[in-house]
Amino acid sequence: MTLRKTYEMPKTYRFIITDQTGKRQYCVCLIFSEEASTSILTKLTPIVLPEKEKIYIDKAICLIGEYPFYENYRTFLYEL
Repeated sequence: MTLRKTYEMPKTYRFIITDQTGKRQYCVCLIFSEEASTSILTKLTPIVLPEKEKIYIDKAICLIGEYPFYENYRTFLYEL
């Protein structure tokens, strides 16, 4: 888990998962930054942060499908 002081634009990654029978699953992941809540920060960091300072945490949403429609999957994730 990464904490950062600056917001980063969302990024997408795509990859293929192949099972033991050779069947492929096509995956797209959207990685985005979100402002961390106070409750999360108190659990994760033992240090005291200034009140006005924003801290961002990375989150991910992945979409897995049977067909290689990467651009469609990517568009769908950005529209969520």
